[in-house]
Amino acid sequence: MPVRVETHSKVRFLKCKESNPKAVRSYPLAVVNFLPRDYSRVLDERGLTHNELLLLEQRLLELKLAESTKAPDIGYVIPVKNPEPSIFAKALMSIKNIDPSAPIVVVDDGSESPEIVTTVAKSYGADVLRLAGSHGPGFARNLGARHLTNELLAFIDCDVELDSSGLHNLATLFELKKVVACAPRVLSAKMKVGNPASNTSFELDMGDSFGIVGPSQLPYLPSAVLLVRRDAFNVVSGFDPTLLAGEDVDLTNRLSNQGFVIYAPAVRAFHVDPQRHRKSLMKSVKYGLSYRDLRKLHPDRFSILPSKPKDRAWFILSNLVLGPTLASLLLTLTRATTVVRTLRRSDRELSTDDIRVILLISLSQSATELSELWLRTLLFPLTLLSAKSRRLRRFLVTMIVVRGVLKPRKPQESLGYRLASDMGYSLGVVTAILLELANYVSS
Repeated sequence: MPVRVETHSKVRFLKCKESNPKAVRSYPLAVVNFLPRDYSRVLDERGLTHNELLLLEQRLLELKLAESTKAPDIGYVIPVKNPEPSIFAKALMSIKNIDPSAPIVVVDDGSESPEIVTTVAKSYGADVLRLAGSHGPGFARNLGARHLTNELLAFIDCDVELDSSGLHNLATLFELKKVVACAPRVLSAKMKVGNPASNTSFELDMGDSFGIVGPSQLPYLPSAVLLVRRDAFNVVSGFDPTLLAGEDVDLTNRLSNQGFVIYAPAVRAFHVDPQRHRKSLMKSVKYGLSYRDLRKLHPDRFSILPSKPKDRAWFILSNLVLGPTLASLLLTLTRATTVVRTLRRSDRELSTDDIRVILLISLSQSATELSELWLRTLLFPLTLLSAKSRRLRRFLVTMIVVRGVLKPRKPQESLGYRLASDMGYSLGVVTAILLELANYVSS
């Protein structure tokens, strides 16, 4: 089995005796006990041990892929609606170059020029299923899946190009019975040139660290490229066809109840950016509007504010009394202090370097969470309110600077695209919340 289990890259060991190593996990920040330093093991036919499964779920271990030694049984589903022919052709070509004999089903979800879709798809040996009208991406993917008999189903957008290894290396993860779905890192097509090793601002990029969908880990995986075990897909009845946006968020969370839904950034794919900022804005508004449905379907995983009542009350009170800037600093210090106290209770003498590491991790976690909250989810109302409040303007500028340091924009990335995406998503979320409140009041 060409899969290795190793200590997660986000675990930081402190300076301590080798016989009793102490470490901290960077996200979410927590003390780690009894984790061997530099743990590494090549998995055999027995797979993961019980302890390894627990450590994997706690984001203390990660899986490393090797080159695939055999061609996996993959069938490809590509939903399309008015695709740009040259981009669509590149997507098909990237599959055929790596997996020439694999079946491909293209589902035309009501394109205005279906003959163009058919011509391009047939030229690469794909089967075409045409719908008379638009039924949404979830319905289209489910239809395509029903026309395949492969063990693994690969759902790929028509504007995505697979990397040179395709999905073969990713498929090795399915040799572990616990794995039900996995996805590669999806980067902007502009990142084909340059260094994609660190995080980017592309909205489909889930970062450079291995992760699993679930509480305290990844909230979802995008369906731009998603590889799913057929049996698990059938158990959860596939995508929810009633969701016109966020259907991938819903599916990967339902699949996570069946087993591991893994993000493996070592494998990459490239997604074409919307050419116009207006298109990016409208697309993000649609994603934001899906927040209402996703919160109903998964109330324990999707909430703007902290899920626990005590944490939620503390967040609201601190922001009202201290303002968002001081409240953010207090959150950072509180997290760091909690970890330091835990370590000192175990008679651990912390060095200056240890405390610095803990503070930096705490700052990074707080800044990442608050950046997602204020500069994406609530950017629209924050921008409106900052016109009347110097305090909010100062906080907005501070958060923009912090995000710029933690996640600097690459030369290939458009600042306008980032702003349009964030503002559109925020507008969608706020609209969804207002609609929910209106329904609650009227009922």
